[in-house]
Amino acid sequence: MVRRLQAKIRALLLLIVLGAIATFLLVTFGLVGSGRILWLGINVLALIYFDRLGSIVALILSLIVMMITAAIYVTGDASFVTPETLTVQDTIEDWAGAIGLYLSTNMLTLIPFRYLLQRLEGLAQQATAEAARARLHAQQVEVHAQELEQQTTQLQRTEHMLRNVVQSLETPTVEIADQVLLAPIVGQIDHQRADTLLKRLLSVVSERRVKLIVIDAAGVPAFDTMAAQSLMQTVQALRLIGCGAVITGISPAMAQTITALGIDMKMLCCNH
Repeated sequence: MVRRLQAKIRALLLLIVLGAIATFLLVTFGLVGSGRILWLGINVLALIYFDRLGSIVALILSLIVMMITAAIYVTGDASFVTPETLTVQDTIEDWAGAIGLYLSTNMLTLIPFRYLLQRLEGLAQQATAEAARARLHAQQVEVHAQELEQQTTQLQRTEHMLRNVVQSLETPTVEIADQVLLAPIVGQIDHQRADTLLKRLLSVVSERRVKLIVIDAAGVPAFDTMAAQSLMQTVQALRLIGCGAVITGISPAMAQTITALGIDMKMLCCNH
């Protein structure tokens, strides 16, 4: 608010200075000088800075100055004007025509210019409104993104919990004696499940301080090379942390696969 007031005051001072210069030129040189052109520019600036009311006031002041100057020239009271200049501008007809032309020129200039200013102002307001809507939309998008991020984080936590539950269900552990667990395996063993099985058993053994774990492989439908190697790695990893491991439920097909791989049966079926 204060800045706008300061801008208005500066604009008013500028118009006063320009008006004084235009009046000086008009009085000194009359119709042959550039006073009328400068007054036209002042009217346009008044329209820009102070809207329609400012241009009307400036136009009225310029007409008053021209009429006073015309009276000075017509009556011959302009002692500061050269006789040659005064001689060619001493008729009321010259000044009446000049004032009429000046007024017409102002109308033809100010009216379209005011329409242009209104149009530009409307476009500026529209652009401002669009920018405000864009900022609001950006804020809404940011809030929505934050909500989605929170939902994603919550879903990830839920997924992690469900995964842990599924892992627990896939490889349940049952305590059958003091520091002895039974871990039955049901279903096909692939690379991902073998990794999950190893992590699950290592975690349970470490938390419960288990001394012996019995891995029951009777529920594995197809015991292939992948399954045999996975069980071998699991047994070795358990023994590295001080837990004995025994594999039970080995079918004839499983025994054939283990024999074909050249695995020592003592390592799978006996405590270390």
